[in-house]
Order: sequence, then C-alpha cells, then structure tokens
Amino acid sequence: MNNYSDDETVNAGTGKELTIKELTELVAKVIGYDGKILWDTTKPNGTPRKLLDVSKAEKLGWKYKTELEEGIRLSYEDFLNNLMEQRDNYYEMCNTGRRFWKYFMAAFKKKLS
Repeated sequence: MNNYSDDETVNAGTGKELTIKELTELVAKVIGYDGKILWDTTKPNGTPRKLLDVSKAEKLGWKYKTELEEGIRLSYEDFLNNLMEQRDNYYEMCNTGRRFWKYFMAAFKKKLS
C-alpha cells in the first residue's frame, strides 16, 4: 500500500456500516455533548447505505488499526489543541497590529503637527 500508484480510488475505512444517527451519537459522546439532537424529518434520508468498500485496500494488505471512536477522539483532541494554538497566534497578531497602528498614528500625528 505504501507504493500504490494505480489510478483507481482505494477506500480507507473499517468496512463496518454505521448510520448517520449512530455516527452523530458517537461524536456527541466523544466530545461530551449531552444536549438534544434534532432531526429534520421533512428532509430526505440521503444515501440509504453509508459503507465504504475497503476490499481493494485489504487486497493490498492494508487494514485499519484505529477504531472509529478512538479516531474521532484523537481528531477532536488535535482540533482542540490546534484551536488553542491558533487562538494564541491570533491574539499575538492582534497585539502586534495594535502596536503597529499605535506607532503609525503617533508618527502620522507628529508629521501633521
């Protein structure tokens, strides 16, 4: 699988079927959401089956190692960690911008006087 160069798509997944409701409830559990989940039953259900065919990947010797719940947990933790880092970068950028504009306006006022 490390050297796959064919043009065909190869699905990576568990090969286990999961409904959107089950996935939603799993994500809610992982992130600690205990609120109500509302479903708009006036809309179509979408694709009847949401199951990836992983047979090509398996034939190439690939098999998943991380269960979906663990993968969602790891992804959520990564999101939160990066969110905090991005927040810190944003605040630093804002502070730098404020210092720049304060200096710029002081120099501009000095030039006008």
